[in-house]
Amino acid sequence: MKRTMIIPSLLVLALFAVSCGGSGQEAPGAAAPGQDGSAPAAAPAIKKGDQTAFVLYQGLGFWAEQDGKPVYIKSLDLTDRLTIHGKTADLTGSSGKALEYTAATDGKGDEGWIRLPYVGVGDRLGVIVAAETFIYTEPKKTKIGKQLLKAGALVVIDDSGSADGFLKIDAMLLPEEIPLDDVYVPSDTVSLDSGDISAIQLLTLAKARRASGKEIDVKAADAFISDAVMEASNPAIVAIVDEARGIVNVPTAGASGTMVSKADKVNVRRTPVVGSEVVGQLSAAQEVALAERTLEETVIDGVSAPWYRITAPFEGWVFGGFLE
Repeated sequence: MKRTMIIPSLLVLALFAVSCGGSGQEAPGAAAPGQDGSAPAAAPAIKKGDQTAFVLYQGLGFWAEQDGKPVYIKSLDLTDRLTIHGKTADLTGSSGKALEYTAATDGKGDEGWIRLPYVGVGDRLGVIVAAETFIYTEPKKTKIGKQLLKAGALVVIDDSGSADGFLKIDAMLLPEEIPLDDVYVPSDTVSLDSGDISAIQLLTLAKARRASGKEIDVKAADAFISDAVMEASNPAIVAIVDEARGIVNVPTAGASGTMVSKADKVNVRRTPVVGSEVVGQLSAAQEVALAERTLEETVIDGVSAPWYRITAPFEGWVFGGFLE
């Protein structure tokens, strides 16, 4: 049968952190990066000369300098293109702490200052389409780092450093707000399609609007999501957009009985799609109650199996290769 599943809440990737950089949309009690001169991470090393960069944090503040203090100009959008310059300055925000800002020019030609951890330096944008991918400290399979990027994470690619099946990237690990600079990911885990990149940007804007709760903003969010539907092409990004819409269509059949988890920390996902939102995890040998299975099988790590919808210990979808 063809089953339509209605998902009650808007999926937003961890990447979809929302900030306003002084625009009034930030979460209560939280300051946008750079808005008051505060930041959770130190700026990466600044290279000499002008360089192309892209904003990796929605609502990043763009500042003027006045008497050694940052003065808000506007907020920048995710994926905005910048030219950053070798000039830096220590500016003291409302926190009373002096932090390093970098001179930059945006795509409109406006000049100002930014906090560098929230941009990526490189030649072009990409988006992760693997469910999860390790970052690598060098372009070698043996040099696996300690962080993972998930489907939908935007990356900025340095073409001059990409080689041997790896792309050299800058990225932002969210929601921790950890900048990842000059690291590598396998090239087959990244989509370079402009539509896929645009879809992620649109979903980010949709979350920012929905957060206000105002009817007009909710309508705007729906419009952003509708546009994202038209943009996405990679199956992983299409799945993310579909989840944000709250509707996923998959051919399924009934299932009954119980199975147990074959490993610890097995992900239970909101939909039967690689990269779907994780709603919980199973411990080793934990029993689950089956309600449904997909008719088509998915291959993960060389294992082909259907997905199972479970109703206990909580509801969601589990890849069958992790059950027995």
